[in-house]
Amino acid sequence: MPLISSPTRYAESWAQRTLGWSPADHGPSNVLGWSFDPLHASAGGPTLTSQKTYAAAVIITQPGIPNTAYFIVQTGGSTFTSAFVGVYDESGVLVAQSADISGQLGTTGLKTVTLTGVGVGLAANSGWGPGRLVYVALMQNATTPAKLQCAGLSTAVAAAANLASGTRFIETTGTGTSLPNPFGANVTSANVMWAALGIV
Repeated sequence: MPLISSPTRYAESWAQRTLGWSPADHGPSNVLGWSFDPLHASAGGPTLTSQKTYAAAVIITQPGIPNTAYFIVQTGGSTFTSAFVGVYDESGVLVAQSADISGQLGTTGLKTVTLTGVGVGLAANSGWGPGRLVYVALMQNATTPAKLQCAGLSTAVAAAANLASGTRFIETTGTGTSLPNPFGANVTSANVMWAALGIV
């Protein structure tokens, strides 16, 4: 089932650009899109469920094929078996993912995660470029999953306010020890996490 029932291009215009900071301001050559301005990523997110996959929609605003994902850990987790970051297209297909990143999630701060399978997934995925909407996802298999920095109003209601179709922040209804492919059944998530894609 598509994550966005009617995929829409969100190409950045000068009018939109003047409304605030854009990914280009945080790295003119390497930050291609984010879920929201990281200035607002100040609140500790909700407690996450082990083996659930959580995802944030990211609108790409600059040309380039990303090979790196970013997110921020507010509270480190513990006793990890595995953890993975992935990128999904609008149809819920996994087009890139990381190796096990368990070692990064026990400490706080900005996390920089290398994506693999980029050439096969993202580069070959038709229509990649400015205006494309994708999802950055995280699955943690841990006794105590890490909490992520989220927007100040971290509620499922706020995350879906006035959206005609699809949602900006989602989570799987089921669990698993790897990233699901396709993403599958999901609901709007209160884990309103900051996430970004870039080139390193």
